[in-house]
Amino acid sequence: MARTTQRMTALLASGTLAAGMGLAGAPLASADGPDTSAQVLAANEDAQWPEYRQNTMGWNLSVAKFSLWEIGYYEPSATLDDRFGEKEVEALMDYQQATDLKVTGVLDARSWEFLSEDVGVLSQGDTGPAVSAVQVALHEKHGYDLSGDGYQRFAPEAGTFGQATHDAVVAFQEDAGIDADGEVGPITYKALVVTQGND
Repeated sequence: MARTTQRMTALLASGTLAAGMGLAGAPLASADGPDTSAQVLAANEDAQWPEYRQNTMGWNLSVAKFSLWEIGYYEPSATLDDRFGEKEVEALMDYQQATDLKVTGVLDARSWEFLSEDVGVLSQGDTGPAVSAVQVALHEKHGYDLSGDGYQRFAPEAGTFGQATHDAVVAFQEDAGIDADGEVGPITYKALVVTQGND
């Protein structure tokens, strides 16, 4: 999966990343590890968050749903799919209003940025919906095996950040050029979302 680093570096070098996403006022993201290179940090900072509107689909939407659930704005149904429906739009609008974001119901760059900060830093031993968000991205988008931690597709359950998830995070960070400390903070969260995978 070394293609992840190559893709981020190539995007930076070619100038195809949007410089300055107009996120003035958004929380400031910090590196998940102290030794992440300036080039990778710049690529991560400049990478554009994907934008989703009602009735769109994609694994990133499951990441967003679990993140909203973690911070108290979303209650999943018996099964959790990857569709951005009316219920999800309403949850996002509630979150946007509570955080003084523009209330649009569109999962845009500023909403992602705030979500990534509000989820906080996750590490081995943690449990909760935010862990499930990370696991969806690792397994469904990027192909890492999380069976050792009991991950199940579309299960509306709080995930467990066990050894399998830790190992997958480390491997992803190494591929992405992020200092591989096995923790998921704003830098790794964003990389999981913006890096192309099986979405």
